[in-house]
Amino acid sequence: MYKKLTALLLSLILLGLTVTACTKEDTPKTGSSSQLSDTPMTPESTATFDETMNTDTAEKDGDIKAKNNDDISSDALKAEKITVSSKDITINEGETFLLTAEVIPMNEKAVWSSSDKTIADVTDEGIVTAVKEGKCVITAAAQTNSDIYESIKVTVRKKQSLSSSQSEQQTATSERNNDNEDQKPQQVEAISLNYKAITIDIGEKATPVVTFTPSNDIDNDKINWSSSNEFIATVDSSGCITGCEEGSCIITAVSESNKDAAAQIDVTVAKPREPAIDDNAPQEYYIDGILIVNKTYSLPRDYNPGGLTSECAAAFEELRHGAAEDGINIYVSSGFRSYSTQEQLYNGYVSMYGREAADRFSARPGHSEHQTGLAVDCNYAGDYFAGTPEAIWLEEHCYEYGFIIRYPQGKESITGYKYEPWHIRYIGDMAQTIYESGLTLEEYFGISSEYNY
Repeated sequence: MYKKLTALLLSLILLGLTVTACTKEDTPKTGSSSQLSDTPMTPESTATFDETMNTDTAEKDGDIKAKNNDDISSDALKAEKITVSSKDITINEGETFLLTAEVIPMNEKAVWSSSDKTIADVTDEGIVTAVKEGKCVITAAAQTNSDIYESIKVTVRKKQSLSSSQSEQQTATSERNNDNEDQKPQQVEAISLNYKAITIDIGEKATPVVTFTPSNDIDNDKINWSSSNEFIATVDSSGCITGCEEGSCIITAVSESNKDAAAQIDVTVAKPREPAIDDNAPQEYYIDGILIVNKTYSLPRDYNPGGLTSECAAAFEELRHGAAEDGINIYVSSGFRSYSTQEQLYNGYVSMYGREAADRFSARPGHSEHQTGLAVDCNYAGDYFAGTPEAIWLEEHCYEYGFIIRYPQGKESITGYKYEPWHIRYIGDMAQTIYESGLTLEEYFGISSEYNY
């Protein structure tokens, strides 16, 4: 009995050892997947992994740097800042106002637009035309970067009565309206344009000024513009005419409220002419190295520095910083103007005020100092500017930066222009001498300023 139990016990022990051995042998087969994830990498495998990651990272870094370099190169061509001559203007119906914009760092033209062309419109050159009473926003944006822009708030006031006869007419009209409540509002009877016929070059622009008849009690009417041949010249909704190709056509303006009120302009478009040698053509006139431009001395039509000269622009920047240190804000309201831009402005003023009145404050084309690139209108070009801290600072300090007040008070009979405390002219080193003399440029050099035509 004892022997049988011993043999049975030995059999059980042997059976247990066999089961254990089999289990240990089978474990790797069933646990192979966990062996891959838990087994540490050998030094060789680690090196291979690091090299792969470094190579991929280097390639990606290279791609990113190359992309960034492309972006930087691209951004270098884009505008970074734009400044405008005015941030808030108020003008009367029918009046025009010149806005200027400077794009930094590129010397490019701004793209102008109006939020409401029925209130005020703006041409490609920044000439704002007040259409009717109300408010809108004029925007100047950089061509290369539309995210860079400045906005100008524009308030258009209703045109005021200018004479007692007009006032009497308004009173009579008001009385007639009171007598007949059913009477319809007064409509446009006729319109006229300051041009009957014009000649422009291919690519050149011109904007006529519209005058309504009667001029009072009319909610400034919308004008519909059209061209008889858009291949020759086009006209936009604001009346800006653009020459397209050589030939002739007719531009028509029609009142929207009265189709019988219409006016036309005969437009001739010519090829740009090569500058001809003409001994009688105006030439630049210098005295002691100072360029003289006034009513007596004019510039050729094609004289065009393309903007403020580098010397004038640098001097004005110093002046602006100097004023800022004294708590005074001075900025450019109007700088360089081309012959054609001055021509449009002057003709517009003549249409509104007559030639005699316009000649007191606006130069005829070719006779404007703005065409030299050496003149700047500061802040607000209007009588309101006189007596302001900015005007006083300019009068007392602009000579320190090479500028003079070009048209001082009480000197209209000498300079040919009314007092303009906002108009400064870059002279350079001679500015202090002229300032201390108390003389105008005409008096200092002994020259006249009178039109001979």
